[in-house]
Amino acid sequence: MGEIHFYEDEGEDDDDGDEREVHGAVTAVNQATREVTIRGKNGAEATYKVMPSTKLESHGRASFDVIKPGMKVEAKFHPVTRELMQLQVED
Repeated sequence: MGEIHFYEDEGEDDDDGDEREVHGAVTAVNQATREVTIRGKNGAEATYKVMPSTKLESHGRASFDVIKPGMKVEAKFHPVTRELMQLQVED
């Protein structure tokens, strides 16, 4: 897997560095592995793991199966593990 670079204009980290945020578009969803690939505003793509504890928000529905390529999202994730803490579909 290629190296992923995160840019300051792509997100923020919290005070202890355990959380980052990305805004972008979903480019792929893997239901079997529960992974979602997001292209950030800078054009870089990264794949993230949707955990059972991930908070999902999509127009009142909270289910991984509603996430589809092309959706605009905001995601909060751990920068080392790339596990999503929150995935919200933007209007």
